[in-house]
Amino acid sequence: MVYVLIIIIIILVMPIEVVFKKDEINNDIDIFLTKLFNLRLDFDEVLKLLLTTKENRTDITLSGLKHNYHLFMLARNLIYDVSKNTRPKELSFVFKAKKVYPELDIFIYVGLWSFLSYLKNKFHEFVPRLENDNYELVYTSNFNFSFYWSVRLRVIYIIFSIIKNYKDLFKIRKFLRKGKKDYGASSNLWFI
Repeated sequence: MVYVLIIIIIILVMPIEVVFKKDEINNDIDIFLTKLFNLRLDFDEVLKLLLTTKENRTDITLSGLKHNYHLFMLARNLIYDVSKNTRPKELSFVFKAKKVYPELDIFIYVGLWSFLSYLKNKFHEFVPRLENDNYELVYTSNFNFSFYWSVRLRVIYIIFSIIKNYKDLFKIRKFLRKGKKDYGASSNLWFI
């Protein structure tokens, strides 16, 4: 019994490194549980979960985006509390734009830099201790973006955030059940 308790305490305080990578070659999320074992998730599948609903996983629809946006807004306090306790190691966001016409390129350039500054402000809002970040805009043969974010967190911080924002969990559950009753579809989370 003591060994099980020691293992649980070690898992709770052990740092977990989560690496989000998206570029032309890699599209995945890596979760490293400090040398015990490594988990790897596909970034495309996670994006599909964030942009679609359970009843329609193939198409990204406006109603699915609206549903997931409301879900994110209900969970924003929980996400903010977890992100306050993370230790971000590195963030890199590179937009790759295609040159079209010289007259149009300046508008694309200014628009993308405005978008990058908006992203920078949002990242600094949700992750206040973000220090090593890099935002770039380069011209290539096609439109694309590269994203790399490495953060460290502990399971105990996630549990504390859930306990602190337990009222939000009830709101999220009520929202998901309401969608289930209104549309006759199952909720977006498998455990409800």
